[in-house]
Amino acid sequence: MATMAGQATGAPYYLTGGLCENAYVVERLAALLGSPVTTSPQARFAGAIGAAIRAQALN
Repeated sequence: MATMAGQATGAPYYLTGGLCENAYVVERLAALLGSPVTTSPQARFAGAIGAAIRAQALN
């Protein structure tokens, strides 16, 4: 994650996936980026929702 975060070029930042509920990860990522990172408990489902939408479009 640190390698990818180092490639980020602009705020705002949003964290999705299972780590979005880990306050320590959100805090450390914000410190690394030098900007706030926004997330929500529902953000952990972003990948699954995207996959479901994609699968539905295939039918």
